[in-house]
Amino acid sequence: MIARDYDTAYKRIIARVLELTVGIINPEQDLVEAILVLYKGMGGNWVEFYDGVPSQVSLLKKCSRAMHKAFKKVKKAKDEKYNDD
Repeated sequence: MIARDYDTAYKRIIARVLELTVGIINPEQDLVEAILVLYKGMGGNWVEFYDGVPSQVSLLKKCSRAMHKAFKKVKKAKDEKYNDD
């Protein structure tokens, strides 16, 4: 799904941040949800994000990069496992 296809604002924002920071145009739903959980778990606040608080914007970017990297690593491990069989 592209950013405008998501039903809620925070999902559209996460999809757009992924597009701008790591170049993913159609992020998987699982990745978007994982970023949301990580962002909230690290003290993310959507009201402050929408108000443009720089620390919240930076936190969302960091969460997006970290979760993308983790998903990429897991996917690579799965691919290697299936290739070994």
